[in-house]
Amino acid sequence: MTSVRDRASRATKSDTKAATSHSNSTPDPAILFLHTQLPSYAATPLHDLPDLAREWGVGHVYLKDESTRFGLPSFKILGASWAVYRALSEIVGGDDGDGDAASRSSGPSLEGLKQRIRTREQRGEARIGLVTASAGNWGRAVARMGRLLGVRVLVLVPGSTGDETVDAIASEGEGSDEVEVCRLDRDYDGCLDLARRKGDEAEWTLVMDASWEGYERIPQVRQPTCHNNLGTQTD
Repeated sequence: MTSVRDRASRATKSDTKAATSHSNSTPDPAILFLHTQLPSYAATPLHDLPDLAREWGVGHVYLKDESTRFGLPSFKILGASWAVYRALSEIVGGDDGDGDAASRSSGPSLEGLKQRIRTREQRGEARIGLVTASAGNWGRAVARMGRLLGVRVLVLVPGSTGDETVDAIASEGEGSDEVEVCRLDRDYDGCLDLARRKGDEAEWTLVMDASWEGYERIPQVRQPTCHNNLGTQTD
C-alpha cells in the first residue's frame, strides 16, 4: 500500500519538476515592467519549512507567502493587473510604448495609460467601466486597478459574501465613486451571468479570470501572468 509520505514525496518531486520547467522559461519582461510600476511593489517572503520537509521525507519545503502582495491578501492582483492593463490599452490605443524596451513592447507606462484614459474622457467620449463577478480577491484586485487608472469598476458579488469581504472590495474606491460593489441575491453563477450581460453594453468591459466560448481574449492575456508568475513571484 502506498503511504501518505510516498504520495507526498512523489507529488512534491512532480511539482518541483514543473516549477523548474517554468522557472527555466524567460518571463515576459512586459509583465514584470507593469508589476514594478504598481505601488508597493516588493519581494514577498519565501519561508523554509524544515519540519514539514522531514515529515514528508523530502529535502526542502518552501512556502511562498503572497498574503502581503501589493498590500492585498492574494496573488490575484498579478493576473488582474495585466488583464486590466491590456484590455484598457486596447480601448484607448496603447500600441506605442513610452519608456524602455519592455514598455515599448507592451504599451504605455501605467501613468501613460492613465493619461490616455483621461484625454479620451476630455474629448467627450463615454467613461470606461470595468465589470466583474467575484467572491472576493479577484474583484478587489480589479477594483484596485480601476482606482489606479481612474476608471469605474462594478463588482458583483454573491449574496453569501460576508460583510468583511464586501467592505474590503469597497475600500479600494474609498474617497471616490470609482468602485461600486453590488451584493446580489444570487449565487456566483448568477452574478457571472449578469456581469456578462453588463459587459455587452458599450461603456462596460468585462474582466474575468474564467473563460467560455466567445470570451477567451482577456483570460488569455491574464494566463501568462499566472503561469509566468515565477518571473514575478520569485521576487
